[in-house]
Amino acid sequence: MTPREYVDLFRERWRAILAGLLLGIAVAVGIVQTSTPLYAAKVTLFVSAGTSTDPSAALDRNQLSAQRMQTYVQLITSDRVASDVVQSLQLPMTGPELAGRIAASSEPDTVLLDATVSDEDPVLAATIANTLADQFISAVDDLEQPSGVIPSEAVVSARVFEEAVPPAEPNWPQPVLTIAIGALLGLLAGFALAVLRRALGTSITSRRLLADAVTAPVLGVIARRRRSAKDPLVVRDATRGSRAEAFRQLRTNLQFVDVDRALKVVMLTSPSPGDGTTTVLANLALTMAEAGQRVLVVEADLRRPRAADMFGVQRTYGLSNVLARRAKAHDVVQHGEGGVDVLPSGPIPPNPGQLLASPRMVELLDELRPAYDAILLDTSPVLPVADATVLAPLADGVVLVVRAGTRAHRVEAAREALGAVSARLVGTVLVGLRSRSARGDQRYAAATPATQRVLAAPPAAATATAAPQVPQVPPARQVPPARQVPPARQVPPAPQALPAAPRPAHSVPATTNGNANVWRPSPVPRTPAPGERRRV
Repeated sequence: MTPREYVDLFRERWRAILAGLLLGIAVAVGIVQTSTPLYAAKVTLFVSAGTSTDPSAALDRNQLSAQRMQTYVQLITSDRVASDVVQSLQLPMTGPELAGRIAASSEPDTVLLDATVSDEDPVLAATIANTLADQFISAVDDLEQPSGVIPSEAVVSARVFEEAVPPAEPNWPQPVLTIAIGALLGLLAGFALAVLRRALGTSITSRRLLADAVTAPVLGVIARRRRSAKDPLVVRDATRGSRAEAFRQLRTNLQFVDVDRALKVVMLTSPSPGDGTTTVLANLALTMAEAGQRVLVVEADLRRPRAADMFGVQRTYGLSNVLARRAKAHDVVQHGEGGVDVLPSGPIPPNPGQLLASPRMVELLDELRPAYDAILLDTSPVLPVADATVLAPLADGVVLVVRAGTRAHRVEAAREALGAVSARLVGTVLVGLRSRSARGDQRYAAATPATQRVLAAPPAAATATAAPQVPQVPPARQVPPARQVPPARQVPPAPQALPAAPRPAHSVPATTNGNANVWRPSPVPRTPAPGERRRV
């Protein structure tokens, strides 16, 4: 993995990594709190060859002593020497138990032997270490001194170089070292769990994982918003927000996803309920209407419809009546928020799948195509019911809405279900992704008060002191004197009228709805005069 992939992994699975780190620290703290303090006393022994008048013999004996140092390390930790210590001190333990508390070591190319004894009592630890040294010296004398040889002529001898003293501080536990090791092990365990979960592909947590699971382009990424459930129409309520710009980007990507084939009838669906299909469809419809397109939203979810409520229209009569041949389409289409026409679901029928699969649905779409630039179908989820797979072949394109955290196997199952009916999956939309750059996008997308003051007209005092001859603004950037706005959002003065955007014959006039820079249609239908556009 590259460093960038590690950073992405941390952003995606930071909860698992943090949980592993905290768990490791908690385990280390528990070990420190519950462990009994142990004190370590060390005694150092010097092992040498016996004296001799022959220099060459003395050299051989010194070499022999150095080669046997590892044997002496095993000897001083043996059960025999430990049993002798237990008998000498009358300790309440056995020889093997004491041997487990003894650690010995020897530095290479030296004849110094270190023996360390651990015990809960520091004084007893030092006493055991010194007694251990005495017993080891006795054992070396018995093993290395041949019979009939005087002690001065012994081959190898050992003596105490540094006696053990009672330690002042315990050797175990070491809080700082133990907690650091626990934190490191917990962090590694958290990363290992994150890598394992990504390798198994348990959920969709990034744009790349969604593209790999569906093998279709990701048309848009909608960041998570806490208040989106209360005000789902973010394009209407926050026209300059980062989420509103994300929906506009989705509209643009959808328009250019296939330039050779126009997408007039687009169906939006999702793998599971609650993925946000209706919210994405409603905001996408508003952005299309904002761009001057004639948009119709068809509430084809005949089980749990929600689109009509978002656009503020009644569903007393609607799609179910049209499919049952009890009403005409033009009689039940209503004007909704933002200049979007809505064909509500109507009464919920007992057989939604059969109605949607009837030939009347094909005829209805053929009737609606000439009257609108875009027709958006809001349908049921793919996996629970078969309604979406019935409508998918009738649409020019299908957009799959996936909520971040959805299991990858469910997304793949939805893709396979759409592919089984030869549906044209043009792309996906990732909803609810946590974005660290959302605040920065919001500041960039929204004009700050300071920016608005710079773009506004100069104050009267400044114009009074200016030169009589006012320089002319270049024609390409000329704005009305009443109020200056950016060239891309140029607004004429109040006495003049803006040319009306193309709308269907039954469209309604536009009002400001409390925002001086955003034009929205009035809920009261009437036929506007040519070129009329009223501001409040």
